[in-house]
Amino acid sequence: PASVTVENLASTTTLGAEKSDVRLTWDYTYNDDFDHFDIYKKYENGERTLVGQTRGEAFYVPTFVRNGVDNFLEMEVVPVMKDMKQQPAKSIKLDYPKGTAPVVTFSLGKSYLEVGETTSITAKGTGKPTAWEWILPEGLEFKPGTPTNEETIFVVAKKPGKMKVTVKVTNVVGTSETTKQVIDVIAKEDAATVFNVVKGKKVVGFSNSTNYTETPWKIIDGVTYPYDTSDKWCTLQSDRWAIFDCQSAYRIYGFRIYDGNSGPESGVDQINNYKIQLSNDGETWTTVVDAENRVSESIKTDYIPPFKARYVKLIPEANGTLRIWEFEVYGSEDNNMSISVPSSEMKMN
Repeated sequence: PASVTVENLASTTTLGAEKSDVRLTWDYTYNDDFDHFDIYKKYENGERTLVGQTRGEAFYVPTFVRNGVDNFLEMEVVPVMKDMKQQPAKSIKLDYPKGTAPVVTFSLGKSYLEVGETTSITAKGTGKPTAWEWILPEGLEFKPGTPTNEETIFVVAKKPGKMKVTVKVTNVVGTSETTKQVIDVIAKEDAATVFNVVKGKKVVGFSNSTNYTETPWKIIDGVTYPYDTSDKWCTLQSDRWAIFDCQSAYRIYGFRIYDGNSGPESGVDQINNYKIQLSNDGETWTTVVDAENRVSESIKTDYIPPFKARYVKLIPEANGTLRIWEFEVYGSEDNNMSISVPSSEMKMN
């Protein structure tokens, strides 16, 4: 068969420090023996992964995570003829920002506890970490019989207060040390002070809805399983967001989304990826939840390190029609709870 040569392979992408997507374009001259292009990612260690196929002159690779602290990524475009034989590849090298010691974010089984309760704390670090060293304040201790030097630890709440933890995380580049206030411990008699702070409050704005009734106002009415199937936020559009005003600043701990299959309809599209952002002024936003691959969960729950905010922005992505029955935001009145930090009486691994 006649050969096909890829020319002018280019990318408009600048790789991010941790996550990236890639857009490729190229030229070629068609002939009757040509069938398609195979598109590969090639890592620094030489590993090669097929990411897709196309007959066109462009290809998009959705968001992916950097392979450890690789310095570069190669993208290959390989012509394949009708006899299924591959022609020589054309490649382009894309450079990553310089690798760093781990940048750490925390995820929590729960971010407010009563004295005696247990939860998990996970330190997610960039660059494929290999070691963790945890330092706890006096108000927390490791759950007996559980690991103390892994990515995820389990802790028991010992006394009320705002708990700061420190973790040292190591990868091939180096070690970072991160200290963050991640848990509030409350007395049992104060458990009722944590409540759904967005219930019955205000919708500031939203992207769109299928009609004038199925709007985000329906998902802050406190009804998680409504009788009426129109008591939901529903939209067919791809741009989806809603901003809620809690009408006062609260200490926010977590969120719960009642997705499509949790309500009176079943077998419907569900949210796969979503973001939740918080703000004190409704203008400057901080992303506190960036969730991926959650389509199988009909009720989605996320806890965050305590964060003071008044406004909440929900940005859901569904592969099809969006249906949300209820959205809850757990928080409490901010107070003068004492802060417990690592000290000379630290619990260490």
